[in-house]
Parts: sequence; structure tokens; C-alpha cells
Amino acid sequence: MTSSTSLDLKTPTCACSHDAQTPIPVQPFQETSCAGAVYILIDGLTIAGAEKQALILARELSRHHDITVAYLKTPDQAQRERASVLTGSEVNRVQYQFAGLPFLCSLLVRREITLITFAAKSNIVGRFLRMLNSGIRLITSIRNEHFAKWTVSNLYRITANTPEFTTYNSNRALRNGVRKGFSKAAQSRRIHNYLDMVPRTRTGNRRIAHIAYFGRLVSQKRVDWLLIAFQKLVKSGKALRLSVFGYGPLEGELERLASELEIREQICFKGAYKSISEHLEDIDLVILPSAWEGMPNVVLECGMLGVPIIGSDAGGMGDIEDAIAMRQFLPLTAPDDLFQLLSQWIEKPIEEMNVATDGLRRHLLGAHDEADITQDWLKAIHHAQDHSAR
Repeated sequence: MTSSTSLDLKTPTCACSHDAQTPIPVQPFQETSCAGAVYILIDGLTIAGAEKQALILARELSRHHDITVAYLKTPDQAQRERASVLTGSEVNRVQYQFAGLPFLCSLLVRREITLITFAAKSNIVGRFLRMLNSGIRLITSIRNEHFAKWTVSNLYRITANTPEFTTYNSNRALRNGVRKGFSKAAQSRRIHNYLDMVPRTRTGNRRIAHIAYFGRLVSQKRVDWLLIAFQKLVKSGKALRLSVFGYGPLEGELERLASELEIREQICFKGAYKSISEHLEDIDLVILPSAWEGMPNVVLECGMLGVPIIGSDAGGMGDIEDAIAMRQFLPLTAPDDLFQLLSQWIEKPIEEMNVATDGLRRHLLGAHDEADITQDWLKAIHHAQDHSAR
């Protein structure tokens, strides 16, 4: 083992923890012999779902490569997701660094490393690093159709430099990337999200009385559409209640909308949540009406825990609908489309609902095998390394 020296960074290195007491050791970067090392870059714009997938990826790849997770965000921002993914001996296999510009500059003098970037800002950082240092093999992860379009309009007009490999977590985003010309089919792959959970059998579904939403409160998620559709159901005489889990810049606006629609008594805004599974036992139906998505973790968790979920056909939800054809993820162009979808599922016989949840679970277990996903990522890394060497 070669000697190593800690980098003198203005943003302090932090010993993160997988619970409130036990520290995760932050090992210094290797200053020499970096060939084969893999860096996963996570920034302040990386949403929680993508960050969780990045950390699971780090955990699984650490069995095959030296892995460093580089955070371009503050330690307290990153704490919750790390704690939910890494436990026990796993923490010793992954190195961590909380760093800013000094760390990025240090990458420029390294050779033969692979950099995997998640989300918007880190994709920009990664591509500019790639421009400045031909020794970096870049794999960019595009999580949804919106970021695919965003990348076209805001990034590739800045630089003609492209990554050695691009991954997507839905077929729809992959097709969009290839069609728009910023991904080559031979250098792109759809790689499923990790499930990272044990299936759990629920004690049978029941008539719908309690509906829930999980996610950020941002315009992309169209929670306002959900409130409008929910109001129509309540006004039609349905005895329903709605729980909204999550937080975001639209929280106050959505609470005001609920009051204006005169449904505030039927809605509970729950705020931040640690784990979806902690809240699902009392919930009859989950709804996700997003305008765009990758493969939402809430869909995976509901599928594995046996809770009915419906929503738009954005991104990976459309992939699921293509595969199982249960008419639970459909095109939504207006709040009335969402009202119609909710109305159909509220009246659906319990037996049909059980068939749908069983079908979703079987699909996920077949498509999201952990070993297969890791092998797909290893192939992407090897492809990037081979392509860079040419």
C-alpha cells in the first residue's frame, strides 16, 4: 500500500456516521497509484433518491474497485442518506470527502481514474474536468427525461466534449437522449435502480380511504393537481383523507390551495420523512402525478411492500406500464385526468388491486436484480476505460 496524505481543503473533511453515534472513517485520498480508482460525485442539487442510488452503487462497486464518494455539499445535507444505506463493515470499504474547488483541482493532476457524476451540477463539473484532464474517464448518470433535455440545452452547446459512457434509469430517458443526439446508442445503457429492500407481504389491500403522496413539494411533482383532483372526489361524496409527505418551496402555497379548495380538514401535511416504509401500513393508495421522473424510489418501495401505487407515465413509471399493462401509470395532461385515474382505482375491486400489486412486485424482482445491476455498472466502467484508451 502506498503512502497517502490528506488534502488541505477549505471545506473540512467530516467523519460521517451511519447512526447517531458510530463514525464512518474518512480515509485520505491516495496521492499515487490511482489507476483503477472510481470516484462518485454527489452535489447539492442531487435529490435524495439519486443520492441513495449513488451510495448503494458505491457500496456495491467497493467490492470490485477502490471507491471514493466526493460530496460537493455540506456534511449535514448528506447525513440522512448515508445513514440509510451503509451499515456495519460496509463503511470501511468506501472513502468519503466533503470538498469544494480544491478537491476538484486535485483531480486534474490524477490519471487513469473513472468519475461517475449524478444530477445537474456535478455533470457540469464532471464534463469540465473531463475537458481539462484527458486522464479522467467520465460516466454521466442522467436520472430523468427533464435532465436529459436540460443537458442538451445548457451543456452541450458549451462544450462538444462528451462522456465515454452515459447511463439512464429509464428507457424513455435513454430513447430521448439518443434521439436528441447527445448520447450515442453504443455508449449508453439503461441501468435499473437498486431495490435494496426485502419484500414484505401486507395483510391484504382494502377499500380506499387513505391516499398519500411522498416526495418533494416542487412544481415538477404536480401536487397541486393532486389537491384539485382530491377536492373533486371529496365534493362527490367520497369519504377520503390525504396525507402529503415531504417538504419543499411550494409547501406554504399548497397549504393555501387546500384552504381555498375547502379541503384543508381532509389533508394532513406531514413534512419530512425518514423512510416510506414506516408510514405505509395505514395507507391504502399512493399517488405520484409527476411531470417527469427517472425511476422513483417510492414506486420501488411501494411495489416491494405491497402497497398500491398509481400515477403518471413519466420516465420509469412508463417503463413499468409498458411491461405489466395494469393501467396504473397513465398519461396525465390535466388535473381532470388525475381525477379520472383516482376515481377508477378507488372503485376497483380489492381482488384486482391485489393482482396489480403482485404484478408490480414480480416485475421489480425480475428486472432489478442487484447482481445484474452491479454487473451493468462494471460493464459501463470497463467500456469507459476502453473507450478512453483508444
